[in-house]
Amino acid sequence: MNSVSVSPTSAEGGNLPTDRWRVQIIERYVPLVVVILAVGSIILTAAKIISYGYLPPDDSLRHAAKAVSGKPWDQILVMRSDFTVDHNYGWHKILAAVHHTLDSGPDLLVTLSVGGLFILYCVAPLLWLRRPEAWLAVLFGFGLYGTLTRMTLGRPFILTAAVLLVVLMLWREVKKPGIGLLFATTLLIAGSVWIHGSWYLFSLPIFAFLLAGRWRSTIHLLGCWLVGTLLGACGTGHPLEFPVQAIRILASCFSYHPLERMLVTEFQSSDGAVTIVFAVGLALLFRRSRGLEIGPSVRNPVFVLAALGWFLGLSVRRFWVDWGAPAACLWLALELQEFLESRCTRNSIARLATAAIFAAGVYISLTRDCEGRWTYNLTREYLSADDPELQGWLPEKGGTLYSADMSTFYHTFFKNPNGDWRYILGFEPTFMPAEDLKIYRNIQWNYGETKAYLPWVKKMRPEDRLALLKGPSNKPDLKGLEWHYAAGGIWLGRLPRPPSATP
Repeated sequence: MNSVSVSPTSAEGGNLPTDRWRVQIIERYVPLVVVILAVGSIILTAAKIISYGYLPPDDSLRHAAKAVSGKPWDQILVMRSDFTVDHNYGWHKILAAVHHTLDSGPDLLVTLSVGGLFILYCVAPLLWLRRPEAWLAVLFGFGLYGTLTRMTLGRPFILTAAVLLVVLMLWREVKKPGIGLLFATTLLIAGSVWIHGSWYLFSLPIFAFLLAGRWRSTIHLLGCWLVGTLLGACGTGHPLEFPVQAIRILASCFSYHPLERMLVTEFQSSDGAVTIVFAVGLALLFRRSRGLEIGPSVRNPVFVLAALGWFLGLSVRRFWVDWGAPAACLWLALELQEFLESRCTRNSIARLATAAIFAAGVYISLTRDCEGRWTYNLTREYLSADDPELQGWLPEKGGTLYSADMSTFYHTFFKNPNGDWRYILGFEPTFMPAEDLKIYRNIQWNYGETKAYLPWVKKMRPEDRLALLKGPSNKPDLKGLEWHYAAGGIWLGRLPRPPSATP
């Protein structure tokens, strides 16, 4: 009987050597595809959020409007005389350059701020992670929890948070830093100081390295911080006044507030972030269950900074949301990276599948419009000088818009960056003159009681206006002013005019 030669085949009839060759080709490119998935999912997420027409509720609006207006703050706000340097000098320079280059309005500047800063924060640590999918997993989890929503506010603190992540990744395992690392760290801090202004907050990661027992790194980072702060301040043209004023602003922000609710939200106490604390606890228990020591993990400067930010955040929320939470994100990613490396080889198909799942999770968790978080602003009505129904009701040239609601400033300035009036309340109450701050605190104390506005009414001139938040059928009963329902739950009051002057 003649023998018949049969080539090896798979169960489905495919050629085994050929199939194996194809698998090897795929495995060769797994690390590259994982990076593409990570970066791509982050960019697509930002694009989707922007596509909703989303606008942040606060500071991003005033940053964009200021860049378009080209005016210093004392021509926008009624201010104390001791705040002379723009706290976000570099950020406004960047936005102004984009405005002049693209001939863009505030809307485009806000869109670019939201998308660009979100992408920057989410991409920042990827270059130094061996397993980018670990970072995607953490972004997925924090996206479900809602913490990452703050990174879509389009404010310069997000750049500082990105710089923090990079610095932590660069320094977490360094024993003897080289000239290149020192130079890069100094420039990163200088850029953050020039753009964001809060130079003193970089003392937190330095203190974390100190508490972690990293003495040499602490000394080197301290030097980078001091030189970087000086360089950033020099970039504003006020090398001494700029850092001194930042401390003055910090002190003033916590002055004269009998109740915590009178502070802006980020200066109030945090809720303890119980869910994230629970996640960190589970990560430590899981580490222990795998027979690994907990000590090296918690003595890591990244963990120490997360714990320090959480503890300080119980008093001032900003310590947690801007410093502790990013560090906690990074620490969880590093823990997960260690676990993934023990389970999946670098080029495995399983790794690629895991990365794809987490990338999809990031996109889905963050782009959900739950509770209208990305579309709430679409139905908002604004006060606009272009509205014919508001002619004569917005402040006149040289006038002041009195209001005890910050959102009135943010939205009105955003829509009227070239308005010829100023605002009594801007983005920080303590920038007001002392007399007006006292009036404002009394309004807060009385939960916006109409009569508490009387001292402002007595100060008003014909060109001034008073804005009160009330429903369209709830006309203010504040005597001495005539009223007009404007838009968005805002009533505008002005001093009575002679009949001949009424439009």
